[in-house]
Amino acid sequence: LLGFDGDLYRVCSAAVGKKTWWESGNDGDFNNEIAHRCVGASRNILRLLTGRPGWGWTMCQNLQWQVCAAKGKLPGQRL
Repeated sequence: LLGFDGDLYRVCSAAVGKKTWWESGNDGDFNNEIAHRCVGASRNILRLLTGRPGWGWTMCQNLQWQVCAAKGKLPGQRL
């Protein structure tokens, strides 16, 4: 599943039958919640998170993930 965080959250939430919007005042962590919902929806997503400057998402990492997805090598993926 490719897209922006809000789109990923909506798609995964809808697939597991939960509300499709995130309220910033919610108890819990958005990163944890989106991960659990997408796993529950059997959707693979790429989200690179780091507290180190310069260590976040790169186009090379994105391409590597897409190639693995195309080859059916993502965890839980069945082609």
